[in-house]
Amino acid sequence: DVCSSDLGQPSEDVVFRVTIRRLADGVVLMDSARRVLAGAGAEWSERIPKLVGRHEVILQTEMAPDAATSVNAWARWIDPRLG
Repeated sequence: DVCSSDLGQPSEDVVFRVTIRRLADGVVLMDSARRVLAGAGAEWSERIPKLVGRHEVILQTEMAPDAATSVNAWARWIDPRLG
């Protein structure tokens, strides 16, 4: 689950992104993003490729590309799981 909050004040949308990169050769096996509206939550389920060996998994949040400001915005991943 992901959650974006406006803390009771107007804010902009947030983008959640997950990237999986194979460490042996740096190949990005997955790079997927979801936009979440300010004050909203969302469930996110994604098929991941079979992972053999060591990989880097990056979970990140960023302001939506058209956001004018990050004032009053915050976002968090809730119980992320791979499987």
